[in-house]
Amino acid sequence: MTWRKRLTWGGLITLLALCILTGVAWWFAPQWLPPLAQELAGRAGVDIRKLEIGRPGWGGWRLREVELGLDGGAIIYGEDVKIGWRCCQKIEESLTAKAQRIVYTPATKAAGEQSAPVAVSALLYSVAQRIPFITVEVEQLQAPAGEQTLTASLSLERTPEGLDLQIQTQYQDAPMSLTLNWMAPTSLSLSLASDQRMTLTAKGELGDDGAWRFTGEHSADWSALLAAIRMPQEPITSLQTSGGFELTFPDVVGSTPWSFNIKPTFQTQLVQQNIRVSGETEIELTGAMAPEVAVIQPSTVLVDVPQWPESAQSLPLSWRVRTLEAVRCEQLSAEPSCPDALKLELHSKPASATEPQLNAKATLQYAAATKTVSMALQTDATLNDPQYPQKVEVALEGHVKLGADMQVSLNKGARIAWSGWSFQEASMELKDGSIEFGKTALTINTGGQETQPGRGKPAFSWNLATDAKAKINLSHQGRNAEVAFTGRIKADDKRIAVDKAQLKTLGLSSPLEIIYRPAERKGWLSYDVEGKPTNFNFVKSFIASFPEALTLSLGTVSVRGAVNWTMKDALAIDGRANVALSNWGATYEEIKAKGLSLTTDLQFTGQDATFNQPLRLAINSVEASDMMQATEAAIDVSGRVDFAKGLNCDLQLERASVGLFDGKARLVQPAKVQCPLTHSDLWVEVSNLDLGKLVALESDKIKASGRIAGLLPISIKDGGVTANNGRIAAQSSGSINLVDVDYWRALSAANPSLQFAVDALENFNYNSLVSRVDYQQNGVLLFDIQLAGKSANKRYSGAPIALNVNLQTNIIDNLRSILVPGSIQKKLEKGTY
Repeated sequence: MTWRKRLTWGGLITLLALCILTGVAWWFAPQWLPPLAQELAGRAGVDIRKLEIGRPGWGGWRLREVELGLDGGAIIYGEDVKIGWRCCQKIEESLTAKAQRIVYTPATKAAGEQSAPVAVSALLYSVAQRIPFITVEVEQLQAPAGEQTLTASLSLERTPEGLDLQIQTQYQDAPMSLTLNWMAPTSLSLSLASDQRMTLTAKGELGDDGAWRFTGEHSADWSALLAAIRMPQEPITSLQTSGGFELTFPDVVGSTPWSFNIKPTFQTQLVQQNIRVSGETEIELTGAMAPEVAVIQPSTVLVDVPQWPESAQSLPLSWRVRTLEAVRCEQLSAEPSCPDALKLELHSKPASATEPQLNAKATLQYAAATKTVSMALQTDATLNDPQYPQKVEVALEGHVKLGADMQVSLNKGARIAWSGWSFQEASMELKDGSIEFGKTALTINTGGQETQPGRGKPAFSWNLATDAKAKINLSHQGRNAEVAFTGRIKADDKRIAVDKAQLKTLGLSSPLEIIYRPAERKGWLSYDVEGKPTNFNFVKSFIASFPEALTLSLGTVSVRGAVNWTMKDALAIDGRANVALSNWGATYEEIKAKGLSLTTDLQFTGQDATFNQPLRLAINSVEASDMMQATEAAIDVSGRVDFAKGLNCDLQLERASVGLFDGKARLVQPAKVQCPLTHSDLWVEVSNLDLGKLVALESDKIKASGRIAGLLPISIKDGGVTANNGRIAAQSSGSINLVDVDYWRALSAANPSLQFAVDALENFNYNSLVSRVDYQQNGVLLFDIQLAGKSANKRYSGAPIALNVNLQTNIIDNLRSILVPGSIQKKLEKGTY
């Protein structure tokens, strides 16, 4: 046998032996592989608790189940794990692993047990050295994350330079991938991406001081997160952020504090009115483990409102909010507190001259120990809408205590001031004014506080107590007036009350007491107005037809009473008032009234008024001229006035009297008076009238003496006044004397009968005077006079004389002759003639 054949047979035998040995190794693999696996696990520092291994196949060994115990008690359970190798290399550089499913269970810690410090660099070295595989792939990795389970796929590659890790998972129904690259010994980079809604990249280095320093960029859309945690009526619909950040943390986690600084630009949208908020800020976080301290640097936020509601359409659509100083908050993981105040500044950005300019400064400070927010606010606004003031200022200072019962206290009160507030329809202006609130306490129960079982949660409730003071300057047609109010306000969800209040204006003052019940929509007001009015020109500016020639002399006013009102369907009021006016006066051209007083007690609603006691109007004196005077006039009126549809009244003139010509005229019996005045009959008795003063009204060329009395039936119909068949008579004897006899003789020259009368009346002493009196609507007054007496004229030698005289005069013309001259004089002085 040649050497060639020997060599061939030797190779075949060797190959056959290798095949037999391989087959034996394959067949007995379940027996010899576990010791090998224990050797590898020992190198990695893990404990194999369970291992079900099959015979090797193409590509490596298949582990049906494996359970590993890690340092500290954590457990890794795997299913369908395949271990492969690469030929002709060291085992540490040739093994690969691929698992269908891996479940990680962290170690259970005893209460109060602290985790051992971990160095990040050491952990990375440990992973690189202890894992015997150059690549590890896991199709499904499960690990607990709080109350949920995180599922991901994992790919790990150990390179000569370090480690490459890739993780794929789902978060909020969106794919998320994480890539980590460690370049031994001190470089680490990572990137995070989530379905284009979140990207993050960062690179870090381990410094000589034992701290990792990372810099990176991020861009994120937090809509999915907001949708997951949204509560009912959540105000935010979207939130996007982007920007750079810096992260520094110790290599040994927890040994020294870490810090995180981010400078994001952000944009968010609120549910209400689709308001968009955008801006840029800077946030610093530090802590040992969880965040302990947060610092927010001064920043600017822009707010854009696409459209305001109809009730606020005039407000600007763009706003700018700035934080003026950095804000530092501490103990975030325990009881957060922010010792630094948050100082804000707000400015509106009007798009046109018609939009208002609003500015505000606010200071907020939160005390975690008491859950109290201290606040101070100052605002000013320039408004261009005519229905609002031109300038408004608001200032307040106090604190809010948070909790089931939210308590608002304004220790230094609040102040609201305005100027240039015009009411075009009323031609009135709230020229300027202010409302000040003293020490104020407001408690709000949101209904979230627990109650005893079976009673449910309490309903929403609130209560308020404050002292209020207001001062308002009114202006109308160039006339100004001031209104001042002080009072104590107590209110809750059931009742609003104002007590110990005082209202002062136009020289009048009144204590007020007000109660209003919102649920029933009804209220009650009591008042007691006293004083002497001033600045009547302001009141007169509201009366369009106020006579220019009328001047009032103001006396005292006393009005006390109460008003009830309801506001269910429409405003309805009812109340009672006791009214008293004293020592008033009036002048109209030549007519002067002095000592006017009025008293009444009336019941009123929004539609009518009823006199509980007759309205009494009294006037001490009325002077029309030297010849026309009245004294001690008095009128008593009872009845009802309806002003729901125009002015309608059903009144009765109970009593009326007036002193005239040194005598008196009075109403004999009550008379009905209606308005509109259609018809009324009055019986007027006159007594003790001075005949001389009556005659002087007719002419200054006749004089008379004596007193007369009588009864006059006066009828008022269709706006006209008439008197028919009235009777007057002399109460005693008297005399009639003609002045300027030549005038009378010339007047009667053509009438012998009239000449006889002139001769007789030249110096006539009567012992009887009786007359019928009629008055017509045109002002004509008719007298049918019967005289009996004697003439002192020698021609008649004292013989008895009886005269019948028919006299016609126009009383309106007579009154004009008395009053007009003064009026003409005034008009001449004013240059109106």
